[in-house]
Amino acid sequence: NDDETNAPFIAEAIIANPPSFGHIHCAEKLQIPLHIMFTMPWSPTIAFPHPLSNIESSIGPKHKINLYSYDVIEMLTWTGLRDIMNDFRKKTLGLRELHIRQAANALIDECVPHTYCWSPSLVAKPNDWGSHIDVSGFLFLNLGTAYTNPP
Repeated sequence: NDDETNAPFIAEAIIANPPSFGHIHCAEKLQIPLHIMFTMPWSPTIAFPHPLSNIESSIGPKHKINLYSYDVIEMLTWTGLRDIMNDFRKKTLGLRELHIRQAANALIDECVPHTYCWSPSLVAKPNDWGSHIDVSGFLFLNLGTAYTNPP
């Protein structure tokens, strides 16, 4: 509740990063929009591999290896978290359990908007990312020198 008005907090949207994992499930339960913001690429592309993958590109065509690396990481992640996340969905949120294929690609299948926080001069937006994915540039908190902590 708000300290001054005692009004309950009611979220109108969720802004999260990809590895926070519960974001899409909470947004589904609350029926509110989800927006992903992150500092490294997490959306499948042929341009470069998933940042957590270390797949040797000599095992096949580089563009295919890059694209598949995202699937591999998402499947491995969901495999490790499946019991915890489905328990959370069922017992806490009252939602049905998800199969690995639904869960691992949920952000992609739902075309959840993404904003990547790096300069497009550093890494340009790949041509195979849709219009729901943007590279915004770096984000800075411009507080200036006159900033003082609130009481």
